[in-house]
Amino acid sequence: KRQNEEEHARRRALAYDVLPEARGRGIAKTLVSALKNEILRRGILPFYGTSFSHLASQRTALAAGFLPAWVELATSPLPENGQD
Repeated sequence: KRQNEEEHARRRALAYDVLPEARGRGIAKTLVSALKNEILRRGILPFYGTSFSHLASQRTALAAGFLPAWVELATSPLPENGQD
């Protein structure tokens, strides 16, 4: 458990939300890039997670210098006979 705690202490997840009226101006890219660079400067590993279908968030991550590392998908069984 201690090793997991130490590894967690060396990582930081980035999260943000841009108001609808401010979107499309590059605010997210600028903010995420600045945060990523500051976290790296401190010797910590930044990471960025987003949903598979959130293309705008994926574009922001790529523009800020993040690269895809893994993909997680979740599935559920289809209902039998087309019933919910």
